[in-house]
Amino acid sequence: MPVQWNNSFERLRPNTEKLKSWVSDTRKHVYVTIDQWRPSLEAAVFSPLKSFDHQDWNLTRIQERIADLQDSTRARIGHEVFLKSTALGRQLIKAQLCETQVAEGTISYWKTNNAHPETILFIHGFGDSKDGCYPLALHLTRHFNMMAFDLPGFGSSFKDDHITYNFENYGRWIEEFIDKTGSGPLHVIGNSLGGAMAMKLAEIRPDLVRTVTLIDTAAVIDPRFESAYDDFIKGKVIFQIKTRDDFETFWKTIFHRPPMLPIFLKDYLFEQFKLNYDVYGRFILDTFHGITSRNDPALDTLFMDRALST
Repeated sequence: MPVQWNNSFERLRPNTEKLKSWVSDTRKHVYVTIDQWRPSLEAAVFSPLKSFDHQDWNLTRIQERIADLQDSTRARIGHEVFLKSTALGRQLIKAQLCETQVAEGTISYWKTNNAHPETILFIHGFGDSKDGCYPLALHLTRHFNMMAFDLPGFGSSFKDDHITYNFENYGRWIEEFIDKTGSGPLHVIGNSLGGAMAMKLAEIRPDLVRTVTLIDTAAVIDPRFESAYDDFIKGKVIFQIKTRDDFETFWKTIFHRPPMLPIFLKDYLFEQFKLNYDVYGRFILDTFHGITSRNDPALDTLFMDRALST
């Protein structure tokens, strides 16, 4: 038994050393990047506080002073912090920002170029973007190539008031995106709306999909419970946010345990939802157009319950 253990340990030792080296390099990269960004972050966070001593990094005092600022100022701080954090995430997985053209416009995406034969495609959820995928990607970067894109209507991909945003069009756009980038077949990981898109892609182009992983997916309805879909059918869209009260209701609804975010990041997200009020509403209304109840036969083609059961 000791001999077997020693042999196993020796086989694992190279991978262990590689992991230790990767962790060490990543830690150094984070520290160097933070040092480079510290001046601009200090300017973004501390300059609005005027007389506040920028040498005092007491987080409680900082939070109290930031809370007293105007919402728009806090949102600008949140935007700066968001940009820096997503750029750091992109650097840690060594991803490149790219663009490609589909028939209706430009799709923005990132990709890695690791020496791995298989690729994961992340598809984000409603109101999110490709940048929300970095924390998960960080755990997989040593074993896969990865890519993520902004669904049309979100992030930096095309938005068009004259286009219908529904599952059929999204399936076609994703299919065209994969063909244009030459990246299939893929392991597809989809969250929320992205889960619905992952299932749609597997349904219409199974040749482009190796596996599907669903995280809190949309397009699956449980007849035993009420859900946001009942509100959508009635024309009520929780993603259409105009006031802070609307945002707080939304925040508590979508999370079982709402994450603790600094107030300036929540203000930034609030401003983004207000900015996208019309396009978010149009997506839901386009998708559920003409559907009047849960018994409507159109739901059978909209939701994937039947496809999953076969």
